[in-house]
Amino acid sequence: MGKKEERRAGGPKKGSMRKGGGKSKKPVHQNKFGFRHNLNSKLTKRITGLPNVGLCGRCTAVLEWRKKYRRYKPRKNPSKCVSCGAKKVRAAYHTLCPACASAGNCCAKCHFSKDDPSYQRRPDIESEGGPADDDEDEGAAAAVSGTAAVVLQIQAAEIERLRAMPPHRLKERDRRKLARAADKGL
Repeated sequence: MGKKEERRAGGPKKGSMRKGGGKSKKPVHQNKFGFRHNLNSKLTKRITGLPNVGLCGRCTAVLEWRKKYRRYKPRKNPSKCVSCGAKKVRAAYHTLCPACASAGNCCAKCHFSKDDPSYQRRPDIESEGGPADDDEDEGAAAAVSGTAAVVLQIQAAEIERLRAMPPHRLKERDRRKLARAADKGL
């Protein structure tokens, strides 16, 4: 029996040769030292001097990583703001002009509103406020209880948002989430 007949009969199939499609292996050689680019180049100095303004904590961390590993590509010409349509966006990776970002109180890159309670759900954003005790155990316990209250508030807001949507628009995951909330009495 030939290969074609074997495939038709449901026999062994040849795997894809595309990159990333097969099993992942461990690296052959471990890096001896971390990545370091030319710190004295004009482009690097210009890139590291650019401020990250009007961004949330996560987007700031992303852009700092890009700058650190030389993956940041500065924008040459201003682009259009997705909100007002004016060509005022000069910072790379931003989609809102500074005026629209500050007016909407949101991140200029990901458009995540800072007024939204689910904004606190993002793990990279530290919750502001809380006790400033010298005792670490008491401060940690208060932070955990404060975090738990924020999580409950976020869950309640999420349930209310799902209840407002028409049932035929909900995904199966959201339907089950509503059913569990109803069982708990939320």
